[in-house]
Amino acid sequence: MRDFHMNHAFRTARPRTGRYRIVWSSVFAAALLCACGGGGARGGASAATAIPAQEPPANSSGVAMQLSAADGVTIQAMHYPAPAAKALILLFHQGNSNFAEYERIGPRLVKEGFSALAIDERHGGTLFGRVNLTVQARGTSSSNLAALPDLEAAFAWAADQHLPIVVWGSSDSASLVFGLSSKHPDRVRAVLSFSPLLSDVESPGWGEAAAAQTTAPTFVASSGDPAEITAATQTLNASGATLKRQYQPSGRGLHGSSTLDPVRNPQGSEEGWSAVLDFLKAAL
Repeated sequence: MRDFHMNHAFRTARPRTGRYRIVWSSVFAAALLCACGGGGARGGASAATAIPAQEPPANSSGVAMQLSAADGVTIQAMHYPAPAAKALILLFHQGNSNFAEYERIGPRLVKEGFSALAIDERHGGTLFGRVNLTVQARGTSSSNLAALPDLEAAFAWAADQHLPIVVWGSSDSASLVFGLSSKHPDRVRAVLSFSPLLSDVESPGWGEAAAAQTTAPTFVASSGDPAEITAATQTLNASGATLKRQYQPSGRGLHGSSTLDPVRNPQGSEEGWSAVLDFLKAAL
């Protein structure tokens, strides 16, 4: 493991590839993949059906989609397609949130040559000035771990796109992505985890076990808050990956993926982007 210091703290410390059939149309999609129940992360594939998508928000540059989780829950999503993409990045939001967390991050990833898919998980809310439509349709927000089938639905769709798959989580979902990666070691090429706390998953020990079973190159980021830095270090130490990097901003940074948003973090977002893009270049 080597240390990097480039206006930001880096720790460096490799990847394995399952496939599910889905139905795709230009503005709508669906995928069904059986996900874990209770505290586990196991399941199998099931058939998929297409669902017409809602219109995208007026301020979105993405393409609105809907996915169907294995238990029948409809998941609202936003696809940011890039021409000749290097990889497809699945973007999962923090608690009490929705895919508006990525309204500027998705387009930036496209600019950098990556396609992206951001979803409204069933565990979410109204942060970032937008209603989580998946939660709204269900009438309530779920626990964090109960949202894992939504991540699986996104993965099932991504598996049919014939691109390397990268999974990216923020805050609550920063722990869930390890469960997704550990279940699909031969398909997930890299994991990015922003402000993780493994105990955010309600099943004791689930986060630590999922991280330990993750072999894909792993990037863990935090804000400058000492508690977040400690949690990020613990997460990276738990990871079973060989290629590991930890990003700690030179300033205070922000919680979760918002640290990369130039509007929410105008002074520090580019520093974070430099770290992320360096990692993706190394991992892919």
